[in-house]
Amino acid sequence: MSKQLFISLFFMLVLVSPVLSQRRMKQMDSDKQAQEDEVKSYEQQSWKDKMVYGGNFWLAFGSASSMVYLQPLVGYKVTENFTAGGGFTYIYWKQQYFFSNNQTITLTDNIYGLNMFARHNLFGPIFAHAEYQPMNFTSYNYLQESKRIWSNSLFLGGGINQSFGKSGSGAYILLLYDVLWSERDQTNPRAFDKSFRPSPFDIRFGLFF
Repeated sequence: MSKQLFISLFFMLVLVSPVLSQRRMKQMDSDKQAQEDEVKSYEQQSWKDKMVYGGNFWLAFGSASSMVYLQPLVGYKVTENFTAGGGFTYIYWKQQYFFSNNQTITLTDNIYGLNMFARHNLFGPIFAHAEYQPMNFTSYNYLQESKRIWSNSLFLGGGINQSFGKSGSGAYILLLYDVLWSERDQTNPRAFDKSFRPSPFDIRFGLFF
């Protein structure tokens, strides 16, 4: 009985294996054709259709502090999954400090810099992001002395895209880490901030279209 069962299973395997192999080949051919169609569709696009625009901005006004943040970006889709581009960042910052002797100090600054980025789609809405950003700002030390300096940042990280229907526009969120970030020398009261941000982490929200 067991011998008959073994023989039956053997013949079933012999008959089914070609069918399964054929299905796998058809699926591979289908996936390959889809990739080729995607590449062909991209190659047929004009350079204008390969341009990507976006960035982020926000405003905050209060009695003690105010901020204006502008960061427009322009990118070019080198391939269907790889985009490179650049832009600039401008920040207006105002902060009032109140002391116990009723003295008030107001500090303001105009901060500006460039952005050069590369973005690669990994899978679905997930993408990897790298960005070089030099920024010019007013740096202070513990003695309240100030000077304008350039600070370089190299951000590495990734994000998620969320499209708005078929219009080609959408929103994104980025989580980045500045590998060039360095902290002020806490032992030297005359030391200035070396980096623009107080932390190496940067979270951004933006739009693209």
